[in-house]
Amino acid sequence: MILLKTLSVLWLIHSNSDASPVQFIDKRALPRVGGVNLAGCDFGMSTDGSSGTSYCPGTDQISHFVEKGANIFRLPVGWQYLVGNNQASTSLDSTFFATYDNLVKTALATGWYVMIDVHNYARWNGGVIGQGGPSDNDFANLWKLLAGKYKSESKVIFGLMNEPHDVDINQWATTVQAAVNAIRAAGATTQSIALPGNQWTHPEGWISGANDPLLASTPDISLRQVQCCLIITPDVVERYRPG
Repeated sequence: MILLKTLSVLWLIHSNSDASPVQFIDKRALPRVGGVNLAGCDFGMSTDGSSGTSYCPGTDQISHFVEKGANIFRLPVGWQYLVGNNQASTSLDSTFFATYDNLVKTALATGWYVMIDVHNYARWNGGVIGQGGPSDNDFANLWKLLAGKYKSESKVIFGLMNEPHDVDINQWATTVQAAVNAIRAAGATTQSIALPGNQWTHPEGWISGANDPLLASTPDISLRQVQCCLIITPDVVERYRPG
């Protein structure tokens, strides 16, 4: 049996003010970054936004990856876990958030960057945010709470949503803008915000112009989030093994 391993790759690309195709340019909101995705606080989250059981990773591995050259940590987390299954998101779950916050602060203590990544696929228990599911205000409330906690942390990046898919892009642009407004109103006025496109925020959506409504309605955004997966099989590993 061939074991397949899926590697998620995240690019943070500085956006132009217009809606032209994505280009890699020298002017950046951030220095060149490379790091790891520390999964666990998002465990149990399905692509329909339903939740299960999370298992946040320990903090001991952070120093290991810094020694290997990592300068950014992406920390995915389930929306339901953060707010104790309170869809209106009027408060954070104190027990769960203490665990997640410890992970964030341990990573920040290295002097490098941390991306807070809400891992719900633009959904809550099957309903699309602002499109029959949670309201835009519910989503904005979540980001107001998180931004209020990290407004003084210049190296926090707000990753609004992991891999939105099958959404109405025009309505999704309105939803994203509500979250951006909430973050800035909470006092987090300088941190970078990663803009999540439709169709799993795949590169094609940015290149083809399918995500252009997001760029038109969110001029405050400094980063576009682009994600794809590489399938690595044993024969590929052997082919590129050093020596």
